[in-house]
Formats: sequence, structure tokens, C-alpha cells
Amino acid sequence: MKKIILVGGDLAAGKTTFAKKIAHELNLIVLNKDTIKEILGDNIGFKDRAENLRLSYATFELFKYLAKEFMEKEISFILESNFRERELRYLEELTNEYHYQAISFILTGDISILHQRFMDRIASKTRNIVHQAVDLSSEEDFRQLILEARKVTYFGTIYKIDTTKLDIDYPKIIEMINRN
Repeated sequence: MKKIILVGGDLAAGKTTFAKKIAHELNLIVLNKDTIKEILGDNIGFKDRAENLRLSYATFELFKYLAKEFMEKEISFILESNFRERELRYLEELTNEYHYQAISFILTGDISILHQRFMDRIASKTRNIVHQAVDLSSEEDFRQLILEARKVTYFGTIYKIDTTKLDIDYPKIIEMINRN
């Protein structure tokens, strides 16, 4: 059956690594929102938070376009992002329209540990500037953002994975996907 696999969840929970690993194992295309946003930011630029948000919206518009193209061609694929509610509702409608099976992986973890991972990424200087438009150095601000983001409603078969220790059993994940 045709599948759309959504990988979402908390900041710094390992979504990109997770999505790339299962894409490799299943030989699927993966679209990563951060990568697309980085390409747009590097080529178009942005001056402030408002323009950075427009890059985020443009990124999702590309997700929508590509998801529809894949579905029209009956290609299974993976979308990875920190999804917003309206984005998930759009994808759910598209999934129903094209009779796709949806599998959602929600990666989560201990907020203090996720915050430390997040800060380590920023400190490493390897994190693209498009991801540094909001100051989340305060653990309390980070916590509030995470708790708000956890309110979004995923669809399809839903699996929550605690990535606090980053000890993901990928063979089991692949088995769960193949079983659906």
C-alpha cells in the first residue's frame, strides 16, 4: 500500500537522523523541512524573524506541492518537520484524497536533555543561521515552545518514541512500518 510517513515531534529529538535512517533502510524519498528552509535561506536570505517565518511557510508550500506530486505518482515517501496543526490537517486531507496509508512517528524526550542538545547544536556553529532566528537559550522558553508544539494532533497509525537516550531500535521501527 502507498504510504506517507510523517516524522515529527520535539526540537532536538533527532527527527532528521531518524527520518534519514528509515528512508535509507526502506529506499524511500525523505523531505526534510529544515534542509529545504536552509536552501531557501541561503539563496534568498532574510533580514528578521518575520522574513524567517515566511521562509518556513514557503518551505511548507513546497512540501504540499511535492507531496501531491508523489501521491499522484503513487510513490511512498517520508516528510520530516516540526509540523503545525494546519499543516497536518492539509496532509491528512491529501492522504485521504489519494488513499494513502499514514504512519506518524512523534519523537519526544526529556525537555531538559532536549534543551541541552539544542544549545549544543547552536554552540557548535554548524547550525544554519535560518534556525537561529528565535532565542531559545532559556530552558523555560524552550519548555513552553515544546509543550505548545506537543498539542498538535497527528493522524494515521501513530507511534511515540522517546529519544531521550537516543537508543532507537531501528529494525523494530522498520518492522512496524512494513507491518502497516
